[in-house]
Amino acid sequence: MDERPITGTRSGPAGTGGVVGPQALAAAGKAGPDGADRGAAAGVRGAGSPGGGGPDTARNGHDTAGGMGPGTATGRDPAAPATGGGGRGVAVPAPVTGRVVPLDQVPDPVFAERMVGDGAALLPEAGEVVAPLAGTVTALFPTGHAVGLRTDDGLELLIHLGIDSAHAEGAFEPLVQVGDRVAAGQRLIRTDLQRLAAAARAPVSPVLVTNLEELGGRIEAVAQGFVWAGRDVLFRVVWPAAGAEANGKPR
Repeated sequence: MDERPITGTRSGPAGTGGVVGPQALAAAGKAGPDGADRGAAAGVRGAGSPGGGGPDTARNGHDTAGGMGPGTATGRDPAAPATGGGGRGVAVPAPVTGRVVPLDQVPDPVFAERMVGDGAALLPEAGEVVAPLAGTVTALFPTGHAVGLRTDDGLELLIHLGIDSAHAEGAFEPLVQVGDRVAAGQRLIRTDLQRLAAAARAPVSPVLVTNLEELGGRIEAVAQGFVWAGRDVLFRVVWPAAGAEANGKPR
């Protein structure tokens, strides 16, 4: 099975390449003894147990994830600035409904040691994967287990569904293609959670920002507990404004 990512060619700000990988994602292929998902991760960086144990059945025919679950929205604006002063900030909503898992608890050093990027992970309890923010699809594995986005705010995101999940046949149904423009909350992938749990080493799914170094940014305010896809903020990304210092160097 071909585990190489399908990647776009759009260019972004200097030093980012405008897509998720292959540089950032290739780093994942160099770590750890288990190669089954290294190529997969290379293509695209609180505990609980998945509920229901089967595929998500809440498919209402819409393209966005509004109405996923009962009315427990936090009322926060997912796109609200996350910092004051001269910097910039973006709140990144959860792309998957489930329980938040700290990244250092993910059972794969590629993700736990932040070799591909920083962020958080989710233990999915629903099968719909949505775009956290508006942007462009920059990478998508043929298996459908990982997708890369470049948001309109300049963040490069990787959503990786499961650990060692590249061979989870039939677990993923991609709903987008590389180059597609997507709206915040638009469905990207449908996941059969039962097949994912049966085939992957773990269903926990990292959600990463892969270009923090280029931005001079950091992750803060990682959520805890349960989050709803497209409605609750998973974490916030903050970085200096143009002209401020990033990594000790003027921008």
